[in-house]
Amino acid sequence: MSIADRLFDKSINLEQIKTSEMGVTVDNNIPYFNELLTRVVFPAEELYLETLRDGNNIDLKESVIELEKILSGGCEKLKNLHLKYLFIDEFQDTDDVQIEIFQKLQKGINAECKLFVVGDLKQSIYRFRGAKLNAFQKLQNGKKKEWSHHRLNRNYRTDQRLLSLFDEIFAKMGSKNILPYSGKADRLVSDVISDAKDDELLVELPCHGKENEKILELLNETILSEVTKLKELMKNKSLSKEERTIAILVRSNWQVENVVKAAAKKNINVEISTGGDLFQLPSTLDLYKLVLAISHNTSPVYLVNFIESNYTDLKLDYQKFHCMSEKEKLKELKKYIKCFLCKTDEYELGKCFE
Repeated sequence: MSIADRLFDKSINLEQIKTSEMGVTVDNNIPYFNELLTRVVFPAEELYLETLRDGNNIDLKESVIELEKILSGGCEKLKNLHLKYLFIDEFQDTDDVQIEIFQKLQKGINAECKLFVVGDLKQSIYRFRGAKLNAFQKLQNGKKKEWSHHRLNRNYRTDQRLLSLFDEIFAKMGSKNILPYSGKADRLVSDVISDAKDDELLVELPCHGKENEKILELLNETILSEVTKLKELMKNKSLSKEERTIAILVRSNWQVENVVKAAAKKNINVEISTGGDLFQLPSTLDLYKLVLAISHNTSPVYLVNFIESNYTDLKLDYQKFHCMSEKEKLKELKKYIKCFLCKTDEYELGKCFE
């Protein structure tokens, strides 16, 4: 049901999709795709929503769609709220549909209701759901002068030395137009200075992303080093449970098991707060990336995911792709893949990327 989830992620109401508006299936894509939607996805989703309603429940993804229905039909009760402000946090993660709904909600309340939105584009984590880096521009709709802008540059919990290091990273990204960042205007400041030495604030461990064993070895070495430091600190002062806890963050759940197994070999006890299954295994995820690349061979996103998988040893120069059009990116990515498959004698598979 990931197809339905992806449509909901973009706040698309499945009930409003008409067969006559679905168009034709793109060549080299999933065959009978429209039929799959009308005979399987839509009925299954309808049954799921009906079950929720019978239990007086609502799916969080459906709440935005339900709100849009209410606003489109007119809601006089909104005017009785007499609200002066509508506050929206984490605005960087809103998509175009949500922005339009918020604007309708604002107007539905009353003409004097003001929008107050807060967000940081550097923290945008919902690109997969349709969120874009132009959320604020979309909201302003070319009327920037009508808005009051305020920057929150004071940080109350991060070491100033760390903020300076982050500023260097963001400044480089800003100079390459990877994200909006304008030096002094966006730079954060703080009065916090921790006990850590300068060389302990941010430690880089150079290692290629696909060298899994080396990464785990480096991680174990780092953990043991930090444990030694904590023991030295505890000789002179008492540390709380939080202060003597080392947190390890991973990008995907399947990586947790690898970390635990590698740590156990060094007699390092790692407690976990999540689990995994067959569909979280790296081999399963790589197979999924291959299938998506074949079935969506006109999508640069799926092609890049396949190239970055363990099926290939290809390395992409992302800076090179930055100024390319979508068509140029697609052509270049297919060229990469076909050359790789030819070298590995996978000629038949290569035909899928013609």
